[in-house]
Amino acid sequence: RIYAAEVLPELEREPGFDSGRLMVEEDGRMAVSLTLWKTREDCVKYHCSRSYRQFVARTQHLLIGDFVVKLFKDCSNA
Repeated sequence: RIYAAEVLPELEREPGFDSGRLMVEEDGRMAVSLTLWKTREDCVKYHCSRSYRQFVARTQHLLIGDFVVKLFKDCSNA
């Protein structure tokens, strides 16, 4: 609910944001937020931003453990 109502609308205002999805494991123990960015620099800039820190602060209480950010290259057109 937080992702759809608050996080996605904020992400859509971020420069370079392309799309985002929230995926939750069937047993509900793990969640993955996948965001696609136009450039690597746009992605890194967002993850260093105040908006990202606010997202973490708003959702940290829902988690056991920490957020992990990983960068991947899209090889679907390779």
